[in-house]
Amino acid sequence: MKITKVAAIIVTWNKRKDVCTVIEDIENLDLQNISLDIFVVDNASQDGTQNYLELHYPHIKVLQTGKNLGGSGGFSQGMNFVSNLDYQYIWLLDNDVRLDPYALVPLV
Repeated sequence: MKITKVAAIIVTWNKRKDVCTVIEDIENLDLQNISLDIFVVDNASQDGTQNYLELHYPHIKVLQTGKNLGGSGGFSQGMNFVSNLDYQYIWLLDNDVRLDPYALVPLV
């Protein structure tokens, strides 16, 4: 059985609670034959987002931009990072999206 590798990229700025909700939704997805890794691009949040994520979600890679690049700049940075890794798909998610548990399977 073939496993499909997907990188989920979430861009955030000062929305720790929202990004945690998205992460919980992702962790509750029906993945079937999908291997999913989560990358959070933090646009220099001042609300402790990076420290909170590293403490409570150590399996998630947090990419720090150093300044607020906006949504498109954050997604660009995230895609540049994961494009050098072994993923078949990249899934871009805003930090305030809510996910149905079956949202990913039809996309891959």
